[in-house]
Amino acid sequence: MSKAETTKSQQIGFKRGKVFIEKEVLKYRRGPHGKPWHFLDYSKGIGSAIKNEQDYESEKWKAKEEREEQSLGLLHDPNPRPLLCIEEPENYLYPTLLREFVEELREYAVRGGQVFVSTHSPDFVEALKIEELFLVKKEQGSSRIFPATKYDEQTTELYENGCELGWLWQHEYFKGINP
Repeated sequence: MSKAETTKSQQIGFKRGKVFIEKEVLKYRRGPHGKPWHFLDYSKGIGSAIKNEQDYESEKWKAKEEREEQSLGLLHDPNPRPLLCIEEPENYLYPTLLREFVEELREYAVRGGQVFVSTHSPDFVEALKIEELFLVKKEQGSSRIFPATKYDEQTTELYENGCELGWLWQHEYFKGINP
């Protein structure tokens, strides 16, 4: 596994008898050859933050919050859509809220909507039942989808004996799924 590197730089200014942070930059690099990502870039009261390697300025944060509110409204629509697709909900929620979100998705499905979620979060997967999890595996240049219940007998047995799905994924029991 490659080593990650974090760098922080800070310039302190002095104006009208007060000390202030003139510029602050926080960078993260994945491994020795990874591109550095600026997680924080702040200069003289103006700045931006980066979340999940994407740049969000203050106006974009507001638009993002509005989209999240619309998504939650969609979940509580009395007439659910036939198919609801959500990509990586872990990017918008605290890990502690993922279980509650999964429960809301289950309620949506009970009311008649089908839900498809793509995730890279073991915390999200941990909240699922094995019959709700499908795995995507790339084989010979093609992606195949497998129900977790039929993927591997050992994994199913471990789940039935109390192991959580997120833990099984993190410990590579779903062979061939990780990049």
